[in-house]
Amino acid sequence: MTVLSATAIVVSRHRPELLQRCLRALGQQLFDSYEVVVVADFESLKSLEIDYPYKAIAFDEANISRARNLGIEQAAGDFVAFIDDDAVAEPTWLHHLALGFALPEVNAVGGYVRSRNGFSFQWKANCITPLGFSEPLEIAGVEPTVPPIPQGCAVKTEGTNCAFRREILSNIGGFDENIAFFHDETDLNMRLHRCITATPLLLNAVLAVRPKRCIRSAFRMDTSCGNIPPRAITKPPLLKCGYSRKTVCCGSWFPGSWSRAMWRVCWQR
Repeated sequence: MTVLSATAIVVSRHRPELLQRCLRALGQQLFDSYEVVVVADFESLKSLEIDYPYKAIAFDEANISRARNLGIEQAAGDFVAFIDDDAVAEPTWLHHLALGFALPEVNAVGGYVRSRNGFSFQWKANCITPLGFSEPLEIAGVEPTVPPIPQGCAVKTEGTNCAFRREILSNIGGFDENIAFFHDETDLNMRLHRCITATPLLLNAVLAVRPKRCIRSAFRMDTSCGNIPPRAITKPPLLKCGYSRKTVCCGSWFPGSWSRAMWRVCWQR
């Protein structure tokens, strides 16, 4: 079996203590071939005390999609794994993600996320409806599985515990930078499902423990229509699969029905 290499990407903004803890856990991964890419503000990068090599990218904008794309550009692994700065990966995290890519038709892998008590789950298996709603998926056992999903829906990968083949991310243009925060992964999941015919695979065994749930995310701050200008899409539009995609005009946080209303205008057949 081909041994895959991995790139773990962490994006952070003005949260150096959380970032330090996350990176300590990544340095203890029981995986032979991996690298760590950190995308964070300059002050946070300067304060890090990490005893293993990592790639550092200075970035201080409230746009998590742009930050992740910068990390993808520097990635050298066969697959790219994402984890949030306020999460702590178990030592077998990358190992279990890599198992999902043993099947060549699998392009995306996701897993569960435990709450800070270490026992209950914050997120389990979900799918996304075309209107952006999240619906639970029932998965039995602990073996890697391709879950059945309703027609028109896509498997939802949580941003703090997911991985994608690097080549696939490059082919679809990465994350849509017009979506600065919220629905950023949802948009990516729908594009993978509709345009690449990807097969996401959910693993019960993959766990990222989130010891402390922060009330506000640094990437949600300062995201309003007034001060986050639209970003031009520099990648080719995805039209070959028969879908045209409209993009959100700004990176705002739209709670409740507003977010769903925006999602309805983002996609059309």
